[in-house]
Amino acid sequence: MGNIRNIKTLAKEQGVSLAYLCKSINKSHGYLTEFASRDADVPERFLPILAEALHVSVEDLSGEEKVSNQELTSGQIVCKQINLVLARKGIKKSDFYNAVGITAGAFSSWNHGRANPSKENLFRIAEYLEVPVSVLTQQKEKPTVKDDGLSEFTEKEASILKWFRSLPEEKRRAILIAQDAPKELLD
Repeated sequence: MGNIRNIKTLAKEQGVSLAYLCKSINKSHGYLTEFASRDADVPERFLPILAEALHVSVEDLSGEEKVSNQELTSGQIVCKQINLVLARKGIKKSDFYNAVGITAGAFSSWNHGRANPSKENLFRIAEYLEVPVSVLTQQKEKPTVKDDGLSEFTEKEASILKWFRSLPEEKRRAILIAQDAPKELLD
């Protein structure tokens, strides 16, 4: 038993009511509440529909770990990690989507292995969740650059950033202005 607990938790995280989920499976508004009151499992035939409505995998609802990370796409691994961090921090998925500028559909595509997040999305997500990109990607590789705050960048990106940091402040500012950088980077 336990899939109703996962369903309730994920629904709460995303700001979705159980009544809304009942509509998605064409049941009366109290159908899932009845399972919750008995701490009983929702029938498996409804899990794919509920998973789609919550933009998660069936395994997330059932609590079963059916595949190892080696069998997952990079997008699925990232989604799995995002879900864990969101749950730990108590962040609703809808708030997360708005904050990082992605859609529920994009997340669903990553989660179902149809697409992978771009590097830009990974960096934006990691920054919002306040975790290193390596937490999201579950990469065990050694950082390319150590002890200088650049471990999440490629060697080329790290070299560019080191070069930029070595410039006098007025040159940095001139480069940022010439490239139409956001105002907050100019302060």
